[in-house]
Amino acid sequence: MECLRYIRANAVPARVILTVHDSWLFEVREDAADELAEVFPVIMGAFACNGVPMAVKVKKGYSLGSLKEYHPA
Repeated sequence: MECLRYIRANAVPARVILTVHDSWLFEVREDAADELAEVFPVIMGAFACNGVPMAVKVKKGYSLGSLKEYHPA
């Protein structure tokens, strides 16, 4: 939910496409993709389940089949 709040509060051109278990798929305009790929792990990593921090991986691509792990510069 914090990610959705971030999108709304900052007028980021993005929307949730799919959630499955612990995965979220977002459609993001290309010029905003790097911003969210860097901000979302910080937001999501701030939460802990039973005291265990959440590990967050980000993948980017133009389709589900082309997703590749994102590593910020």
